Amino acid sequence: MSTSTIPAVRAALKTAIVTQLTSDGTTGVSCFAYPPGDQATQTDSVILDSVSGEQTHLTFGGSRTETFELTGYVWVMNPGAGDTVAATVETRAFTILASVENTVRAAPTLSSQAWHAQFAGYESDVGANVDGRWCRVTFRVAVESHL
Repeated sequence: MSTSTIPAVRAALKTAIVTQLTSDGTTGVSCFAYPPGDQATQTDSVILDSVSGEQTHLTFGGSRTETFELTGYVWVMNPGAGDTVAATVETRAFTILASVENTVRAAPTLSSQAWHAQFAGYESDVGANVDGRWCRVTFRVAVESHL
């Protein structure tokens, strides 16, 4: 699918998130356009992940419409135990998520490749492991592009 706008939108969204985090004064967050594997930081990351979508072919020549949902997640982890550490981790994750949401709301085209994008929702998980308390907030950005 060489005509897909997904790679351009993914790159533009990553750049815009980094800019928004800086503008919001949210420091110490790594942002990745693709899952980082062994480059992943232990904490405070925004990672753009999977995509699901489709193309609608218009009749009589014309352009096609590509709609897709880009899923990403915010990952925060801190050493320690107990509700106080867990609450701090969750609060930090939602602070970072707010920057992601602000990014999409401030520039809903994301790039010259997208016609419209919107923040489409999120799910949150919290937990503990041997390294401490963690929070993962998975978010979705819905995008419509014209090819």
